[in-house]
Amino acid sequence: MFAPMRDLARQLRAYYKKSRFLNPNAMPWTRAHLKWLLMRREAYVIWPLYGPILPALKEGRLELGPHVSMQGGCWLNIGNADARIRIGRNVYLNGNLMIASYGLVDIGDFTAIGRGALILNATHRTNDPTLPIMQQGMVVEGPTIIGRNVWIGNNAAIVGAVTIGDRAVVAANSVVTRDVEPGTVVAGIPARATKRVETIRPVEEA
Repeated sequence: MFAPMRDLARQLRAYYKKSRFLNPNAMPWTRAHLKWLLMRREAYVIWPLYGPILPALKEGRLELGPHVSMQGGCWLNIGNADARIRIGRNVYLNGNLMIASYGLVDIGDFTAIGRGALILNATHRTNDPTLPIMQQGMVVEGPTIIGRNVWIGNNAAIVGAVTIGDRAVVAANSVVTRDVEPGTVVAGIPARATKRVETIRPVEEA
C-alpha cells in the first residue's frame, strides 16, 4: 500500500520540477510579477511566454528597451549565469520564436523578427561518445549582434557569432551563419546576399 503512494509522490515531485523548468511562468503569482516588471519597462507581451524571464530581469541579464512587443509563444532562453539578452526599443518579436543565449544576444532598436525564427549563439557539444548529446553542454561561439531596423523573416535561423548590420533583411526560411553587411538582403541556406535594400526618398515638392 505504501509503495504505490511513495511512487506517486516521487512522480508528482518530478513532474513539478520538470514543469517549473520548462514553463517557469505558468504560476499565477509568477505571471503577475512578470507582467508588472514588463509594464514598468513599457513592454507588452501576449501569453504564453517561456523561459526564465523573471530571474533574468531581476538580475539584469535580460534588458528590454521601451515598447518591446512579444507575441504568444516567445521563448527567451538565457542559458547560464554569464548569458545576456539585450533588446532595444520598439523591437517586435513575433510568436513562437526562440532566442537562446549562452553569451550575448544584442538586438537593435526598431528590429522586427518573424514568427518561428531562431537566434542561437551556441551549439551542443558532440565529441563525447559516452554521453548523450543533451548532457554534454554547449560550445559558446561568441556574441550575436543584430543591428537597428533589421527585418528577419518567418522561420529564419541566426546561428553562431554573427553580426547583422543595420537595415539588413533576412528572407524567410533562411539560415544565417556569417556576417551580413548593413543594408543587404540575404536569402537561402546558407544565406547569401541577393541585393541591396533600396532607400525610398520622399518626393520633393515642386
